[in-house]
Amino acid sequence: MVRFGKREFGHGSVELQLEALEKDRMIDSSVRAVPAQDAISEYKLHALSLAISDRALNGKMVVVESLDLSEAKTKLAKQMLEALGLKHALIVLAEDDQNFYRAARNLAAHKVLSLAGLNVYDVLNHDELLMTTKVARAIEARFQGAAQ
Repeated sequence: MVRFGKREFGHGSVELQLEALEKDRMIDSSVRAVPAQDAISEYKLHALSLAISDRALNGKMVVVESLDLSEAKTKLAKQMLEALGLKHALIVLAEDDQNFYRAARNLAAHKVLSLAGLNVYDVLNHDELLMTTKVARAIEARFQGAAQ
């Protein structure tokens, strides 16, 4: 019996089977095969580093000094992204890039995320990855902090 979310596959639930085995003293109730939350977050961070590395190795990651616009206009953001040669990009911004966020959030072909919202799914779902040097350093520090 295996449970994925609310769906159950097999006969009975996992919890009932574990309770039955615990009653029969076939297994120790303190031992579970569920990874700790630290291990899960470590796996997610490793997957994110692999996805970003893949974009970098394939020349699909663009790092710019800044994404400053004279005003928060979608037309200006679109022109900047076209000048960089980006067609379907994930744009990762720092918290102080609100002007560019307001300008680029309406672009259908691109997705804009803050650094805190960076995830594996979005990196793999977009062809290119765009970020500033400040964001790249923050991501690097995040990976180094997890490695220690």
